[in-house]
Amino acid sequence: MNRRINGLTIIGIIMLCVFTAHLLTKLLERGDIWWTPKEMAPSLSECRDRVRVYLRDEPIEDYLEKDSLWVVDKDGSRRKVARDDIRLRLNNWDRRRASLYGGAILDASAVTAGLMLLVSGLFVLPVIKRKQAASTASVRTDDEQGKKP
Repeated sequence: MNRRINGLTIIGIIMLCVFTAHLLTKLLERGDIWWTPKEMAPSLSECRDRVRVYLRDEPIEDYLEKDSLWVVDKDGSRRKVARDDIRLRLNNWDRRRASLYGGAILDASAVTAGLMLLVSGLFVLPVIKRKQAASTASVRTDDEQGKKP
């Protein structure tokens, strides 16, 4: 049986390959690479909406206001910890993952549409064409029989 590949099959294969690859790259993305770079680490006051740091069940800001935090430098000298000394590296994977949901839903919908086109092109359209060809052939046969007395 010689089957020609129709347009629906080709479009289905292309959509299936492209959007599946796009969806997989989103789903298999590493979650441990979204840390804020050390050079861009925000200060404690810049991250108040995302993090609270506690020391012995008290906010670290209370210790900074009381000047009760000290640090020993590499040379052994002691000094008070300033607000600018504290930097935080945040993992932004939660925000990145939330931004991926909308695109992932669209990609999954496109994968489904591509699969439906592929199945229609491979199985449904040839059956419809065969039925149309059979009905056309039966009409021709009926016409030919009607012409012969």
